[in-house]
Amino acid sequence: MGFGPESLALWGAWASLAGVALSVLGFGATLVTVVRARSAAEAARETADQTLTRVRSIDVIYGVTDIMSQLEHILELQRAGQLEGLRERYARVRRQMIALRTADRFASSEDLLTVNEAITFCAKGEKMIGRRLSRIDGVQPDDAALHELGEALSDIIDEMYKIGASLKNDAESGILENRGSPDA
Repeated sequence: MGFGPESLALWGAWASLAGVALSVLGFGATLVTVVRARSAAEAARETADQTLTRVRSIDVIYGVTDIMSQLEHILELQRAGQLEGLRERYARVRRQMIALRTADRFASSEDLLTVNEAITFCAKGEKMIGRRLSRIDGVQPDDAALHELGEALSDIIDEMYKIGASLKNDAESGILENRGSPDA
């Protein structure tokens, strides 16, 4: 076998076939790499979405816990007769509950109803404390009305504890992460 024109043509044909085969294998390897990269990107996105959902759920639990703590402090001050600053505290907690209400992570419509009632209650507490302190309109709530306000506040705190416990249990079991997500 020499290096004549026929043998060079044969070698050229084999080289072309080998080139085509290597190109097909390279293209196949590229496709496999692209599919793997896409799968990895989808898995990373899903993990990021789950993490974000979990962080939002923890934020809701923290918000409920913070609100309960503030309501307990308001109750203590109110029972001690220290009304200065309570109007602002009621307003702050009411605004926090309004923001919390938009979280869409509550266990049930009853929980959302409880939050709405607590918002209304805080508005009522703001007005009552404001009237007691300002004495402008001549209508001051008496001590019995303030006592009733304190009892109602105690009931609201109990209900918020139930919501907090429910959210915490749901978070621990993974249920809370599914609430409020587009897939739920």
